[in-house]
Amino acid sequence: MYFHHVRVSEPTVSMNRSRSRDERGFGLVEVMIVAAIVSIIALGIGTLVSDMFRAQAKTSQKGSLNSKRAELIAAINSPSAWEATVVHADNNTNMACLRAGAGTPCTEATDYGFNLYSEAPALIHNSLTATAGFRPDGSPCNEFSTGTPDARCPFRWTLTWRGDCLGAATTCFTPDIIVTGTFQYAPGAGQEAMGGAFNTAALSFTIRRGSEAIRNDAVIVSYLENDGSGEAGSCTNTWHTRQLNTVVSDPGNNLVNKSGAAVTPANQIELIAGTYNCRVSAPAFKNGGNKIRIRRTAGAAFATVESAIAMAALNGGSANPTVETTININGNMTFVIEHSCTHAPNHALATVAPPGDFPQGNDPNMSLGVPVPTSGSYNGTTYTTVTCQRTS
Repeated sequence: MYFHHVRVSEPTVSMNRSRSRDERGFGLVEVMIVAAIVSIIALGIGTLVSDMFRAQAKTSQKGSLNSKRAELIAAINSPSAWEATVVHADNNTNMACLRAGAGTPCTEATDYGFNLYSEAPALIHNSLTATAGFRPDGSPCNEFSTGTPDARCPFRWTLTWRGDCLGAATTCFTPDIIVTGTFQYAPGAGQEAMGGAFNTAALSFTIRRGSEAIRNDAVIVSYLENDGSGEAGSCTNTWHTRQLNTVVSDPGNNLVNKSGAAVTPANQIELIAGTYNCRVSAPAFKNGGNKIRIRRTAGAAFATVESAIAMAALNGGSANPTVETTININGNMTFVIEHSCTHAPNHALATVAPPGDFPQGNDPNMSLGVPVPTSGSYNGTTYTTVTCQRTS
């Protein structure tokens, strides 16, 4: 018998199964994993965008509040706006003693509220109404309340003034005036809080000004680099006197120590008797923590006033410590501006080299945190500046 042999090919099940798995694409598990990853990414992006918009809104609100604060201070310091405020009918009860020809003197050390007006007159802030406040955009509103906060009207300044008579007198017709603007913040339901970095105290203010004897004299003195030598000296862990050499403005002749536009003797300021709102700034670079102070050296009594600490990163940061104060003196007074820092700058500007090439404290060209060039010139650069507005 003859048998026909037929060759049977080997099974290809494994290959077919492999091909089948490849052809059907992603399985359900894979799709779910991808969807979950996409959802997480989308959620993260959404949260990031939301946080960004919230941060921008808070920054905008803080900018509006700072602008409103500046507007209030400018009106209080303005002779014409202050006169319109004093004589306005809204303030008949609380400001009558300040008016020309007043028959009753002002009582010292008593706080009085008032409404603030512009020269027009136009109402700037109705402080006598307890519900008058400001919206987040700085516009006025009338729903402010600390007991039942309203998100439409979360901000307010309460304005008060008090008299300061000369000597031991408790009443007088022309006292110096101390104006206080107390900032209040009452977020309503549904309004996001401004956060821990929101310093409400920084938005409050205190201004000393005269009553009838109103002045508005600007006294400005600075250090102007004019000889290519910079401002030398060391402020590291010591108080160093900053240089002052130029009278920028003194239309009321309130400065004693000057010869034309020059401060003589240099580096100090001597003011005649009066009340001044003063601001001092002194730049610093790459020298850690910085503070400046106003220190009396001669004349009428005045307590030393220091600034807060301003930080300048050692690897290239800058700082501009400032101090604001009211100087109320009954005779000539001389003072200097002093600067203290925690580190000496660690990199010489006169050398082309990346930061870190010089040991900390080994920079002869920036010992104060301001340039002292070994080559080139910084002529025309303004460093320390003292600005005082005489108000009475």
